[in-house]
Amino acid sequence: MKRRNSYLTNFSTDFLFLVLEQNTKELLKLEIKRTEQESKELQGRINQIKLTISIGKQELINRFLIDEKNSLEKIARLLCKSKGIHKEVYQEVFTRKILEQNNLIPVDLLQKVMDYLDLEQIMTIMRKKDTIYSQLASERYDEIIFDVDEEVYQEYLQKRREWKV
Repeated sequence: MKRRNSYLTNFSTDFLFLVLEQNTKELLKLEIKRTEQESKELQGRINQIKLTISIGKQELINRFLIDEKNSLEKIARLLCKSKGIHKEVYQEVFTRKILEQNNLIPVDLLQKVMDYLDLEQIMTIMRKKDTIYSQLASERYDEIIFDVDEEVYQEYLQKRREWKV
């Protein structure tokens, strides 16, 4: 079976991000409208936009993963500067690159990136056992889950280190 290429592959990365941003705004407007009135047409349009966003995001993720110029460090820096749909794409690219490669990046940058990842990505990175990635992801996971006073959290980390010894 021959795979049909999406028409999205013909567009530039910047244009795809622009389309995704517009679709995201339209989706938000339609979901607000749906709270006021429910109709099959409205739900159908919402589903179309969600599908278009999903396909567009996947196209962008694949582009960033395939392009060898996009190192793990470069993606990490892009993630730290991004928001919205850009952030969502870079989060996924960063997570996949960590799982697929063994490239190192500065630890301070890696710690900073952990703050920009969603819980789902952090949990995915934690599965890459016995690496600095999993260690920092685990610490960030604990920080999110326990969300307690800094002193209490530091005490917990100290006890955790003692348990490992």
